[in-house]
Amino acid sequence: DNGEDETDGVCTANVEAITYTNITSCGHWESGVLSPDEVKYFKFKSSLNGGKTINFDACGSTADTILQIWKESEFTNSASTPIAENDDNKYNSCPDNYLASYLNFTADSTYSGDYILGIELYSDSVDFGYVIAVDCE
Repeated sequence: DNGEDETDGVCTANVEAITYTNITSCGHWESGVLSPDEVKYFKFKSSLNGGKTINFDACGSTADTILQIWKESEFTNSASTPIAENDDNKYNSCPDNYLASYLNFTADSTYSGDYILGIELYSDSVDFGYVIAVDCE
């Protein structure tokens, strides 16, 4: 037992209870509104793209976003150290919104567990819309 309990899309991982949306396929698309200090979580399997690169695209967001990925087995809350992250379009993949995030990720071939993807705003005062698209190479 690793201290985790999953029931109806809620994962209690040691400390912080999170609600997440499952990413079940390439081509997944999600949008919504985030409040300051809120993190929207997604969960995906290490086998989602058969060991190939997955692109998480938040270019369509209306605000400055941050994308982070954790191994579920190492995730206790959003302050956990991510294994991958992007802030401010490091790869210049969002020409119309340089503050949006775009993250290329390849799952660890030795890890068979699930991953947690988090998107949050880099803002402290106003709600903003987010868009995240999942594309597999």
